[in-house]
Amino acid sequence: LLIRTNNIMSKKDYVRQARAVNLTKQSFSDYDGDIVTQVLSHLVSRLCVELKADNPSFNSNRFIEACGFEIE
Repeated sequence: LLIRTNNIMSKKDYVRQARAVNLTKQSFSDYDGDIVTQVLSHLVSRLCVELKADNPSFNSNRFIEACGFEIE
């Protein structure tokens, strides 16, 4: 849950979100990785759409990589 005081997300907010996704991806790597990867990949894609709408300067590729995924 992100609490914004000025309704503008900062780079720090994006970094925290990416770190949370990346850590979740790593922590589930010993389980059924395909399903976890698919779900997290879809989540990251949706986050990119929403974060780009919030900030037109948002760099989706950087965020995707920070989440632990490769750019296709």
